Amino acid sequence: MLANIDRMLEYNKESSNRHSDQDSLFGLMADHSTVPTLRLNPAPLAEQRDKLAWEKELLGLYVSGHPLDRFRDLIEKRDINIKKAFETLKEGGDCVLAVIVTEVRIIQTKKNDTMAFVTLADLSGIADSVAFPRTYNELKSLLVPDACLAVKAVLNTRNGEKSFVIERARKL
Repeated sequence: MLANIDRMLEYNKESSNRHSDQDSLFGLMADHSTVPTLRLNPAPLAEQRDKLAWEKELLGLYVSGHPLDRFRDLIEKRDINIKKAFETLKEGGDCVLAVIVTEVRIIQTKKNDTMAFVTLADLSGIADSVAFPRTYNELKSLLVPDACLAVKAVLNTRNGEKSFVIERARKL
């Protein structure tokens, strides 16, 4: 449908112009040979990546899959995820997680350095994390929304809330 949107709009315009002077309710029934038909051009199916992006944009969640599904074998071999890290790691413990970046909020420190608060998600849950200035400067090209990453992080507990401090990352 998306590949043929221009054709459909053109068809609608022609159809509305053609029948604008029609007086009879049954005017089209007399001669079916003059009724225009809509023919759609063949188009490739949308990529799964595009479908997931549209679902997230329009609905706020993934319905037909998850961007990390294509890395599911790798994730299951590692046997660690956000939920398990929160349950088993102690303060200062580190782990490597396969995640998708869902949100990045960049701030300036008092020393005028740039750092970021990053929301990470995987198949088990969501976690807040922080990339301090030195780390953020090294990783800013990777720490963008919808990026699937392998992240080495340290568990941090602040005000009773668990989060991660990002140390390193690379693209999955």
